[in-house]
Amino acid sequence: EQIRAILPNFQRQEFLDRAYDIFVKVQEAWMNFDLESVRNLLSDDMYSMYTSQLDTLKIKNQKNIMKDFALDYMNIQSIKEENGKVSIEVLLDVVFKDYIINTMTNEVVRGLEHAGFKTTYVLTFVVSKNFDPNREVTCPNCHAKTKVNQAGKCEYCDSILVNNQYDYVLTKKQFIKKERKY
Repeated sequence: EQIRAILPNFQRQEFLDRAYDIFVKVQEAWMNFDLESVRNLLSDDMYSMYTSQLDTLKIKNQKNIMKDFALDYMNIQSIKEENGKVSIEVLLDVVFKDYIINTMTNEVVRGLEHAGFKTTYVLTFVVSKNFDPNREVTCPNCHAKTKVNQAGKCEYCDSILVNNQYDYVLTKKQFIKKERKY
């Protein structure tokens, strides 16, 4: 009820399904050094931080393998509204394999290849209170009408577009704990 007072069309299970999907897509993009494919799902700060971390892995000839995701538990922890933005914190318990390999030799350099770990995170998602997925913006470069998420590219000229209204984006991923499950 508190959430619906702020976001009238909010559907709890739909949001949780979407939040988990965003989490998995971001983890898979991270593993594949393909953050561009999830750019619209990350805040600018998260995107920059992940890009920097991936650059470090590349320099070390390493790759973080994350696979076999299984949702264990997920629930909304808190919600707050500020300056037209709504932040929703989610507690997530997910089981998956997580280890690092040397990309030159494919040897595991950290973690256990065949072990699954239950990892707990607090994820924070932000959405514009009045987000309209059909809202169009005008590209400042080519003047075309286009739809964008938080920050994206003009579909016509590839100029970077910044939009102050956006759909759910991951703004924070806080690690809580990790325990071996198998």
